[in-house]
Amino acid sequence: GLFYFTQQVSVTIASRDCPVVSVDYTTILCQYRPGVGASFALTVSDSGVIASSTFSYLPPNIYNVTASSIISSTLGGSAITIYGNNFGESPSSVDVRFGGVRCTSIDIIVPHEVVTCSSPPGTGRDKVLRIFVGGQSP
Repeated sequence: GLFYFTQQVSVTIASRDCPVVSVDYTTILCQYRPGVGASFALTVSDSGVIASSTFSYLPPNIYNVTASSIISSTLGGSAITIYGNNFGESPSSVDVRFGGVRCTSIDIIVPHEVVTCSSPPGTGRDKVLRIFVGGQSP
């Protein structure tokens, strides 16, 4: 049969409280803090019944990329700006790769939306730019 939630339901994600905003008989809505990453432990407790699952933030999305120069020096150092969403708030959770090589000086300009970095040294053409946030990529 169906399980119906009561008003005493609680939710935790990664062992942190997710404040419950609303509960009806079949749906729980809680509001968790902003963040990045995937596969966090999610626990729902209601009247002694505990259910477990996982929770993941949305992966990063790139809408546009601009560079200070179309042709970059093999020494690297060209400014790259990445526009999108789900980039998080901390540069330590962001990894930008240009042709598989990590960019330097990664910074968050607008939390969750704009990241900048400096191109790495290297040679070649048509290098693919990838962004990883909290281990996730588009």
